[in-house]
Amino acid sequence: MSITRQAVINAIAEFRRLGAEMFLKTYGYSMSVSYLLVFNGQQYPSKAILGVAMGKKRTEIQGGAAHAVRTLSKLGFKVIRRVKKEFTKIVKVAAVVTSMLAAKGVVAAELPQFPVEVPRVYASGLDNGYITGAFLTKYWSIGVTASHLSPLDEKYVMELAGTGVEVFCDSGAFEEFSPMIKKFALMDKLAKTTDPAEQASIQQKIDAIMVVPISDTQWRERLATYARLAEVFGQDVAVVAPDKIGDQPETLNRQARYKDEILHLADLGARILVPVQKGDDTQAVFWYKECDVLGKSFIPALPCKRAATTADELYIFVKDVQPELIHLLGMGPFNRAVGEYVSAVASACSQTQVQMDSCQIKTCVGYKFGPKELGGVQKLTYASNAAATFTSNVWEKKAAAFAAVFGSAFYRKG
Repeated sequence: MSITRQAVINAIAEFRRLGAEMFLKTYGYSMSVSYLLVFNGQQYPSKAILGVAMGKKRTEIQGGAAHAVRTLSKLGFKVIRRVKKEFTKIVKVAAVVTSMLAAKGVVAAELPQFPVEVPRVYASGLDNGYITGAFLTKYWSIGVTASHLSPLDEKYVMELAGTGVEVFCDSGAFEEFSPMIKKFALMDKLAKTTDPAEQASIQQKIDAIMVVPISDTQWRERLATYARLAEVFGQDVAVVAPDKIGDQPETLNRQARYKDEILHLADLGARILVPVQKGDDTQAVFWYKECDVLGKSFIPALPCKRAATTADELYIFVKDVQPELIHLLGMGPFNRAVGEYVSAVASACSQTQVQMDSCQIKTCVGYKFGPKELGGVQKLTYASNAAATFTSNVWEKKAAAFAAVFGSAFYRKG
C-alpha cells in the first residue's frame, strides 16, 4: 500500500488532537520501543503514526529501521532512536563495576573528547562465533567483515536487529593487501643484509608469497551478505563498497562492475561507505570520479591503516570536498594519531562529522591487553562476576562487564 507524506501529517494531527494515551488506546498501538518520529520539534511513536496513516492495525505493520523508519525517512521525516531505560541502567551498573575494577588497579579506557562530533565508533573484530556469541550485547555499535562472517556469526548479528545497535560491515578487501605488507617487509630486510645465504633465504620467502585477487564470485557473496544485513537492519547498517587498497583504477572498475548491487543496498536503507584510495589522482579528484561512476554521492571513507591517508591529506580532502560526514577506516578512538586526524577534519570544516572503526575487540581482549597479571579474559570474568552482584539479567551482566572493561568508547550515541 502506498503512503503519502500528507497522510502521515494527518496522523500526527490526530495524535495531537486525542493525546498520546487516547490515540494509542483508540488505534491499538503502544509507544515505540526504539524509534521516534520528530516533526516540528515534537516526538511521536513512529510505528503507531505510520500504521494509522496507512490504516493498518498494529499486527499488520512492522516497525524498526528496516520498515517503519525506512518508509518515514523516504517521505522526508526525521526519525531518531529512543534512549532505552535498560541502557541507562547498564551505565549505572557499569560505573559501580568500574570502581570495583579500579580498586584492583584496572582502569577502563575513556573515549577522548574530540573537536567535532563523533556519532559512531564501531567496535569491529567480531568475526569469530565464540567471541560473537559470548560478548555481543545490545548496546554498542559493532563491526564485522563479510568475508569472515560465518553462518553462526550472522545469526548472532541478526538477533540484534531492532535493538538500536548499528552494524559496520567491511568487505575484507584488505585480504589482498596483507600479503603485500609481508612482502614489503621482507624486501626491506633483503636490502639490509649482505649475507648471501640469508639473501637467498629471504628471496625464497618473497617468491613464495602469492597475492590472489578477490574473485567475482567472492565479491558477489560478500555483496549478498551486505544485502541480507540491509534487509534486516536498514539504515542501521553501514557497508564498505568494493575497492582495491592502494589502487584507484581497479577500485573504479569494481565500483562500476557492482554499481547495481551498491545502489540496491542504498535502496534497502544501508549507509554506503565508499573507500577513497590514494594514487595518481588527489583523493578529492578521485572521490568525484567515484561519485560519477556510482551516479550519486555516498559517505567518503578514507583508509587510515593500509595505504593510509595522512592527517595532512585528510585535511586537504575535507577542505576540498566539505562532506557532511566522513568515515576513518581502521582509525580507533585509542589510536595515538586519532587526535591529530580528528583535529585535521575540524580545522578543514567544523561542520563535518567523523565516524570510525577499528578492531577494538582484539585490542581489548587480545593477547596483549593490560597488565599480564590481569589479562583481557580475567578482566571480563571479574567484571562479569561483579556485574552479577547488581543484576541477574544475562544481557545486562555482559553489557556491564563490557562497559566496565572497555570504557565509554563502546557506548552507542542515544
